[in-house]
Amino acid sequence: MNKFHSLSVLRLSYCELHTIDPLPHVNFSSLVILDLSINYFMSSSFDWFANLNSLVTLNLASSYIQGPIPSGLRNMTSLRFLDLSYNNFASSIPDWLYHITSLEHLDLGSLDIVSNKFQGKLPNDIGNLTSITYLDLSYNALEGDVLRSLGNLCTFQLSNLSYDRPRKSLEFLSLRGNKLSGSFPDTLGECKSLEGLDLGMNQLSGHLPNELGQLESLSSLSIDGNSFSGQIPVSLGGISSLQRLDLSNNLFCGSLSPMLCRRTDKEVNLLESLDISGNLLSGELPNCWMYWRELTMLKLGNNNLTGHIPSSMGSLIWLDCIYTGSNGSCPSFK
Repeated sequence: MNKFHSLSVLRLSYCELHTIDPLPHVNFSSLVILDLSINYFMSSSFDWFANLNSLVTLNLASSYIQGPIPSGLRNMTSLRFLDLSYNNFASSIPDWLYHITSLEHLDLGSLDIVSNKFQGKLPNDIGNLTSITYLDLSYNALEGDVLRSLGNLCTFQLSNLSYDRPRKSLEFLSLRGNKLSGSFPDTLGECKSLEGLDLGMNQLSGHLPNELGQLESLSSLSIDGNSFSGQIPVSLGGISSLQRLDLSNNLFCGSLSPMLCRRTDKEVNLLESLDISGNLLSGELPNCWMYWRELTMLKLGNNNLTGHIPSSMGSLIWLDCIYTGSNGSCPSFK
């Protein structure tokens, strides 16, 4: 295959490959897309990657690759799509990766059962990924306060727009299941194109800024399993595009009314899933559920809510699941 000088696309996923023999001379000078995903490369060397200078897309997902990221990737300065998810990498993320400024899609994520374990602190150099639209670093062992750098990244992207270049900005960000600390920066409100944001299962704290309401394109927000505190920002209720909101297992307190009841009769939110269980919320449930008619799942348990189930909950005609257990002492709410 190395003799195919004009080959531009090579897909070998699901091929049960265990190794690739060393290539003393690489002739893939025209290769643009290389997909080696879902194989079993336990001991292969990828030194030959260093000569794939024209590569735009590289997919090595779910291939059982161990150790550090192959150093040959550092020469792939044309890369736009890089998927290294669901492998067995165990090292820090190399600094040179943050200098492939053409990257638009970077996936280093995993799950608990199939796990990358990238370690160490994420440096401010992550802000060099000025073309990035999709970034998944979920379920690793990353540390530090990275949110401020990511907020600045969006600010930088916006300030460098030009009339002769199409708009590109961060659309999806997942940092779930790491050891990240720090607070939610106001600058993350500059990520106007953000559609999915998952910061769950970290060590984040502090109050959520009202600037979250500026994320007009946001359809999914998950910040569960942290130590966020204070009241839930009123502005969250104004994001009309929001299809999932998970604020569970934090330290939010106060009433739900400001966020849920800020709307008018002409506004109906698209929210389908709302989980605010496992917090310190108190008071009675608001009587404005008619604004949230698309809800199919509602979890309010393990709070300090009291009182009666409001009549407006009869508007939730699509509701499949509702959980209110372990709340206040009023019998009608049990």
